[in-house]
Amino acid sequence: MTGKKPTDDMFNDGLSLHKFAYMALPDHVVDVIDGDAIVLQSTEANAMKMEECLVAIIKIGVSCSLDSPPQRMKIEIIVTELQRIVNVLQDI
Repeated sequence: MTGKKPTDDMFNDGLSLHKFAYMALPDHVVDVIDGDAIVLQSTEANAMKMEECLVAIIKIGVSCSLDSPPQRMKIEIIVTELQRIVNVLQDI
């Protein structure tokens, strides 16, 4: 989603892909999303829905990449959330 690799040169001095994505939540997600990953929406309402979906996707990614496995989001919740995102995107 970010277009960055975990080994990108920008990730040094304690900054990682995980921290990069986490720091963008929730208000700056659009700033870290790779431009090729999204399509601009024609209406403000659709753009807001798209941004909400991007925030949800990044939250899932951040949760799935926590260092401690017990703290990671449960797969059942992930599946439910991804289905919700798909439903929202299908309405755009």
